[in-house]
Amino acid sequence: MPKQYGDDAIQKARELYCKFGGKDFDAIEAEMRKTFPTWRKQNLISRGKGSDSRLGWVDSYQFDKSLVEYQRIQIAAVTDDIQKLYLGIKKTREKLEKTTRIFATLSTLNNNTAIYSLLFILSLSLAIMFIPTLFR
Repeated sequence: MPKQYGDDAIQKARELYCKFGGKDFDAIEAEMRKTFPTWRKQNLISRGKGSDSRLGWVDSYQFDKSLVEYQRIQIAAVTDDIQKLYLGIKKTREKLEKTTRIFATLSTLNNNTAIYSLLFILSLSLAIMFIPTLFR
């Protein structure tokens, strides 16, 4: 009679099945044996035909459905990261465009006015950066 494993073994095998993309049964077996020394990868695989058949864990416990859900979550996480990256790039681009417009406007002024405007912008920027440190 085959060894019976509890829900903890089934859950661990399900997690590893998802982690390895439902493919590397040798790696799943190696990881499972760390906790369950007698566990074998044959537990995952359905065997036999007809009345002699024995469902493996993949079929019995619907590991494939868990794998699909796991991959959906992974894709959603990557999509979120891509959206955050895009928004960061967009914000930086807007700041650069604003700075470019300021310098374009300043270049149309005569030299003295441009220098005074630049000094004013620089001093304002410095004040904004250093005023919070005065109140710590």
